[in-house]
Amino acid sequence: MESPFSALTDRLRSLFEPQPSARLNDSGPQRRGLVITLCILAACLLWFVFSLQETYMQVLELPTEIQAVPDGTALTSLPPSTVRVQVEGEGVQLLSLYYNRPTIPIAVTGDLIDLQPAAQEAVKSVALQSVMPRTVMLTTEPVEWRRVPVEPRVELQLQPGYRVIPPVRVRPDSITVSGASSIVRGIRSWPTARRTIGGVSDTVNVQLALTDSLKGLLAFDASYIRYAADVLEFTEATRMVDVRVTDIPPGQDVSLDPSRVRLTYQIPVEQFDQALETTDLYLSVPYVSVRTDVTGLVFPTLHTPPGLLVVQPRWEPLGLRYYDVQVND
Repeated sequence: MESPFSALTDRLRSLFEPQPSARLNDSGPQRRGLVITLCILAACLLWFVFSLQETYMQVLELPTEIQAVPDGTALTSLPPSTVRVQVEGEGVQLLSLYYNRPTIPIAVTGDLIDLQPAAQEAVKSVALQSVMPRTVMLTTEPVEWRRVPVEPRVELQLQPGYRVIPPVRVRPDSITVSGASSIVRGIRSWPTARRTIGGVSDTVNVQLALTDSLKGLLAFDASYIRYAADVLEFTEATRMVDVRVTDIPPGQDVSLDPSRVRLTYQIPVEQFDQALETTDLYLSVPYVSVRTDVTGLVFPTLHTPPGLLVVQPRWEPLGLRYYDVQVND
């Protein structure tokens, strides 16, 4: 049985052996092209192998990472996210560093940190020539904690005729922030990432991430919050309602003109019939408004029963005349 190595040897030999003229006319150019291609590939491979054994100088961007901060303290600013290092080494070593860049750890042991030792340890497979910047200034302060409300940044794009029913629910509605005292004292609330939800026609219940604008300087006891809002379909309704004077003392009487007005309002579709039938939907005028008025007109406000969601109410006239104020001594 012929070995694979023998078969490969025979195949290569056949590429370089002279061929009969009859076959040369048919496949000679194709074989010569294959031979030339193999030679070029072999030359490139040899050039690449020998190039990797040469020594080169290279500048690389390496990421940094805070490794340790003294207990009870926090940073007031962050170091640069990357530093530039100039290294010298063989091509194969530099190629490995280029595609697998190590992180330079930073231990906060004082205000002025020398990055040279940490950088040398990170690129120990090659010779470190320089680090830019060589030093960084990092200051710390005592750690402080504060409980602040969450500010949800949500835009609900509602379907026509739909409205959000307050209150919107946020859980948790506040978070604990910790960090350097000078930073924490200036925080009054903390926002979520912005989010737009389109085509809303039902209850919304989503998870929102907190922003990380001061990542690395502050710590939080939560990373996400739950945002929920009830959404109902509304329709317009119109009905006649009474205008009542409230809190009239005994022995007093006030007549309004008119005593009934046409009320137009927006109401949830599911409460449409209830709003038309209830007698607890009316306009009211406090008696004290009548006693203190000097214009001859009083302006009522809308009274709604508990649970009835009446929005955008309007009526005409806005101001009502009053007369026959009787005082019995």
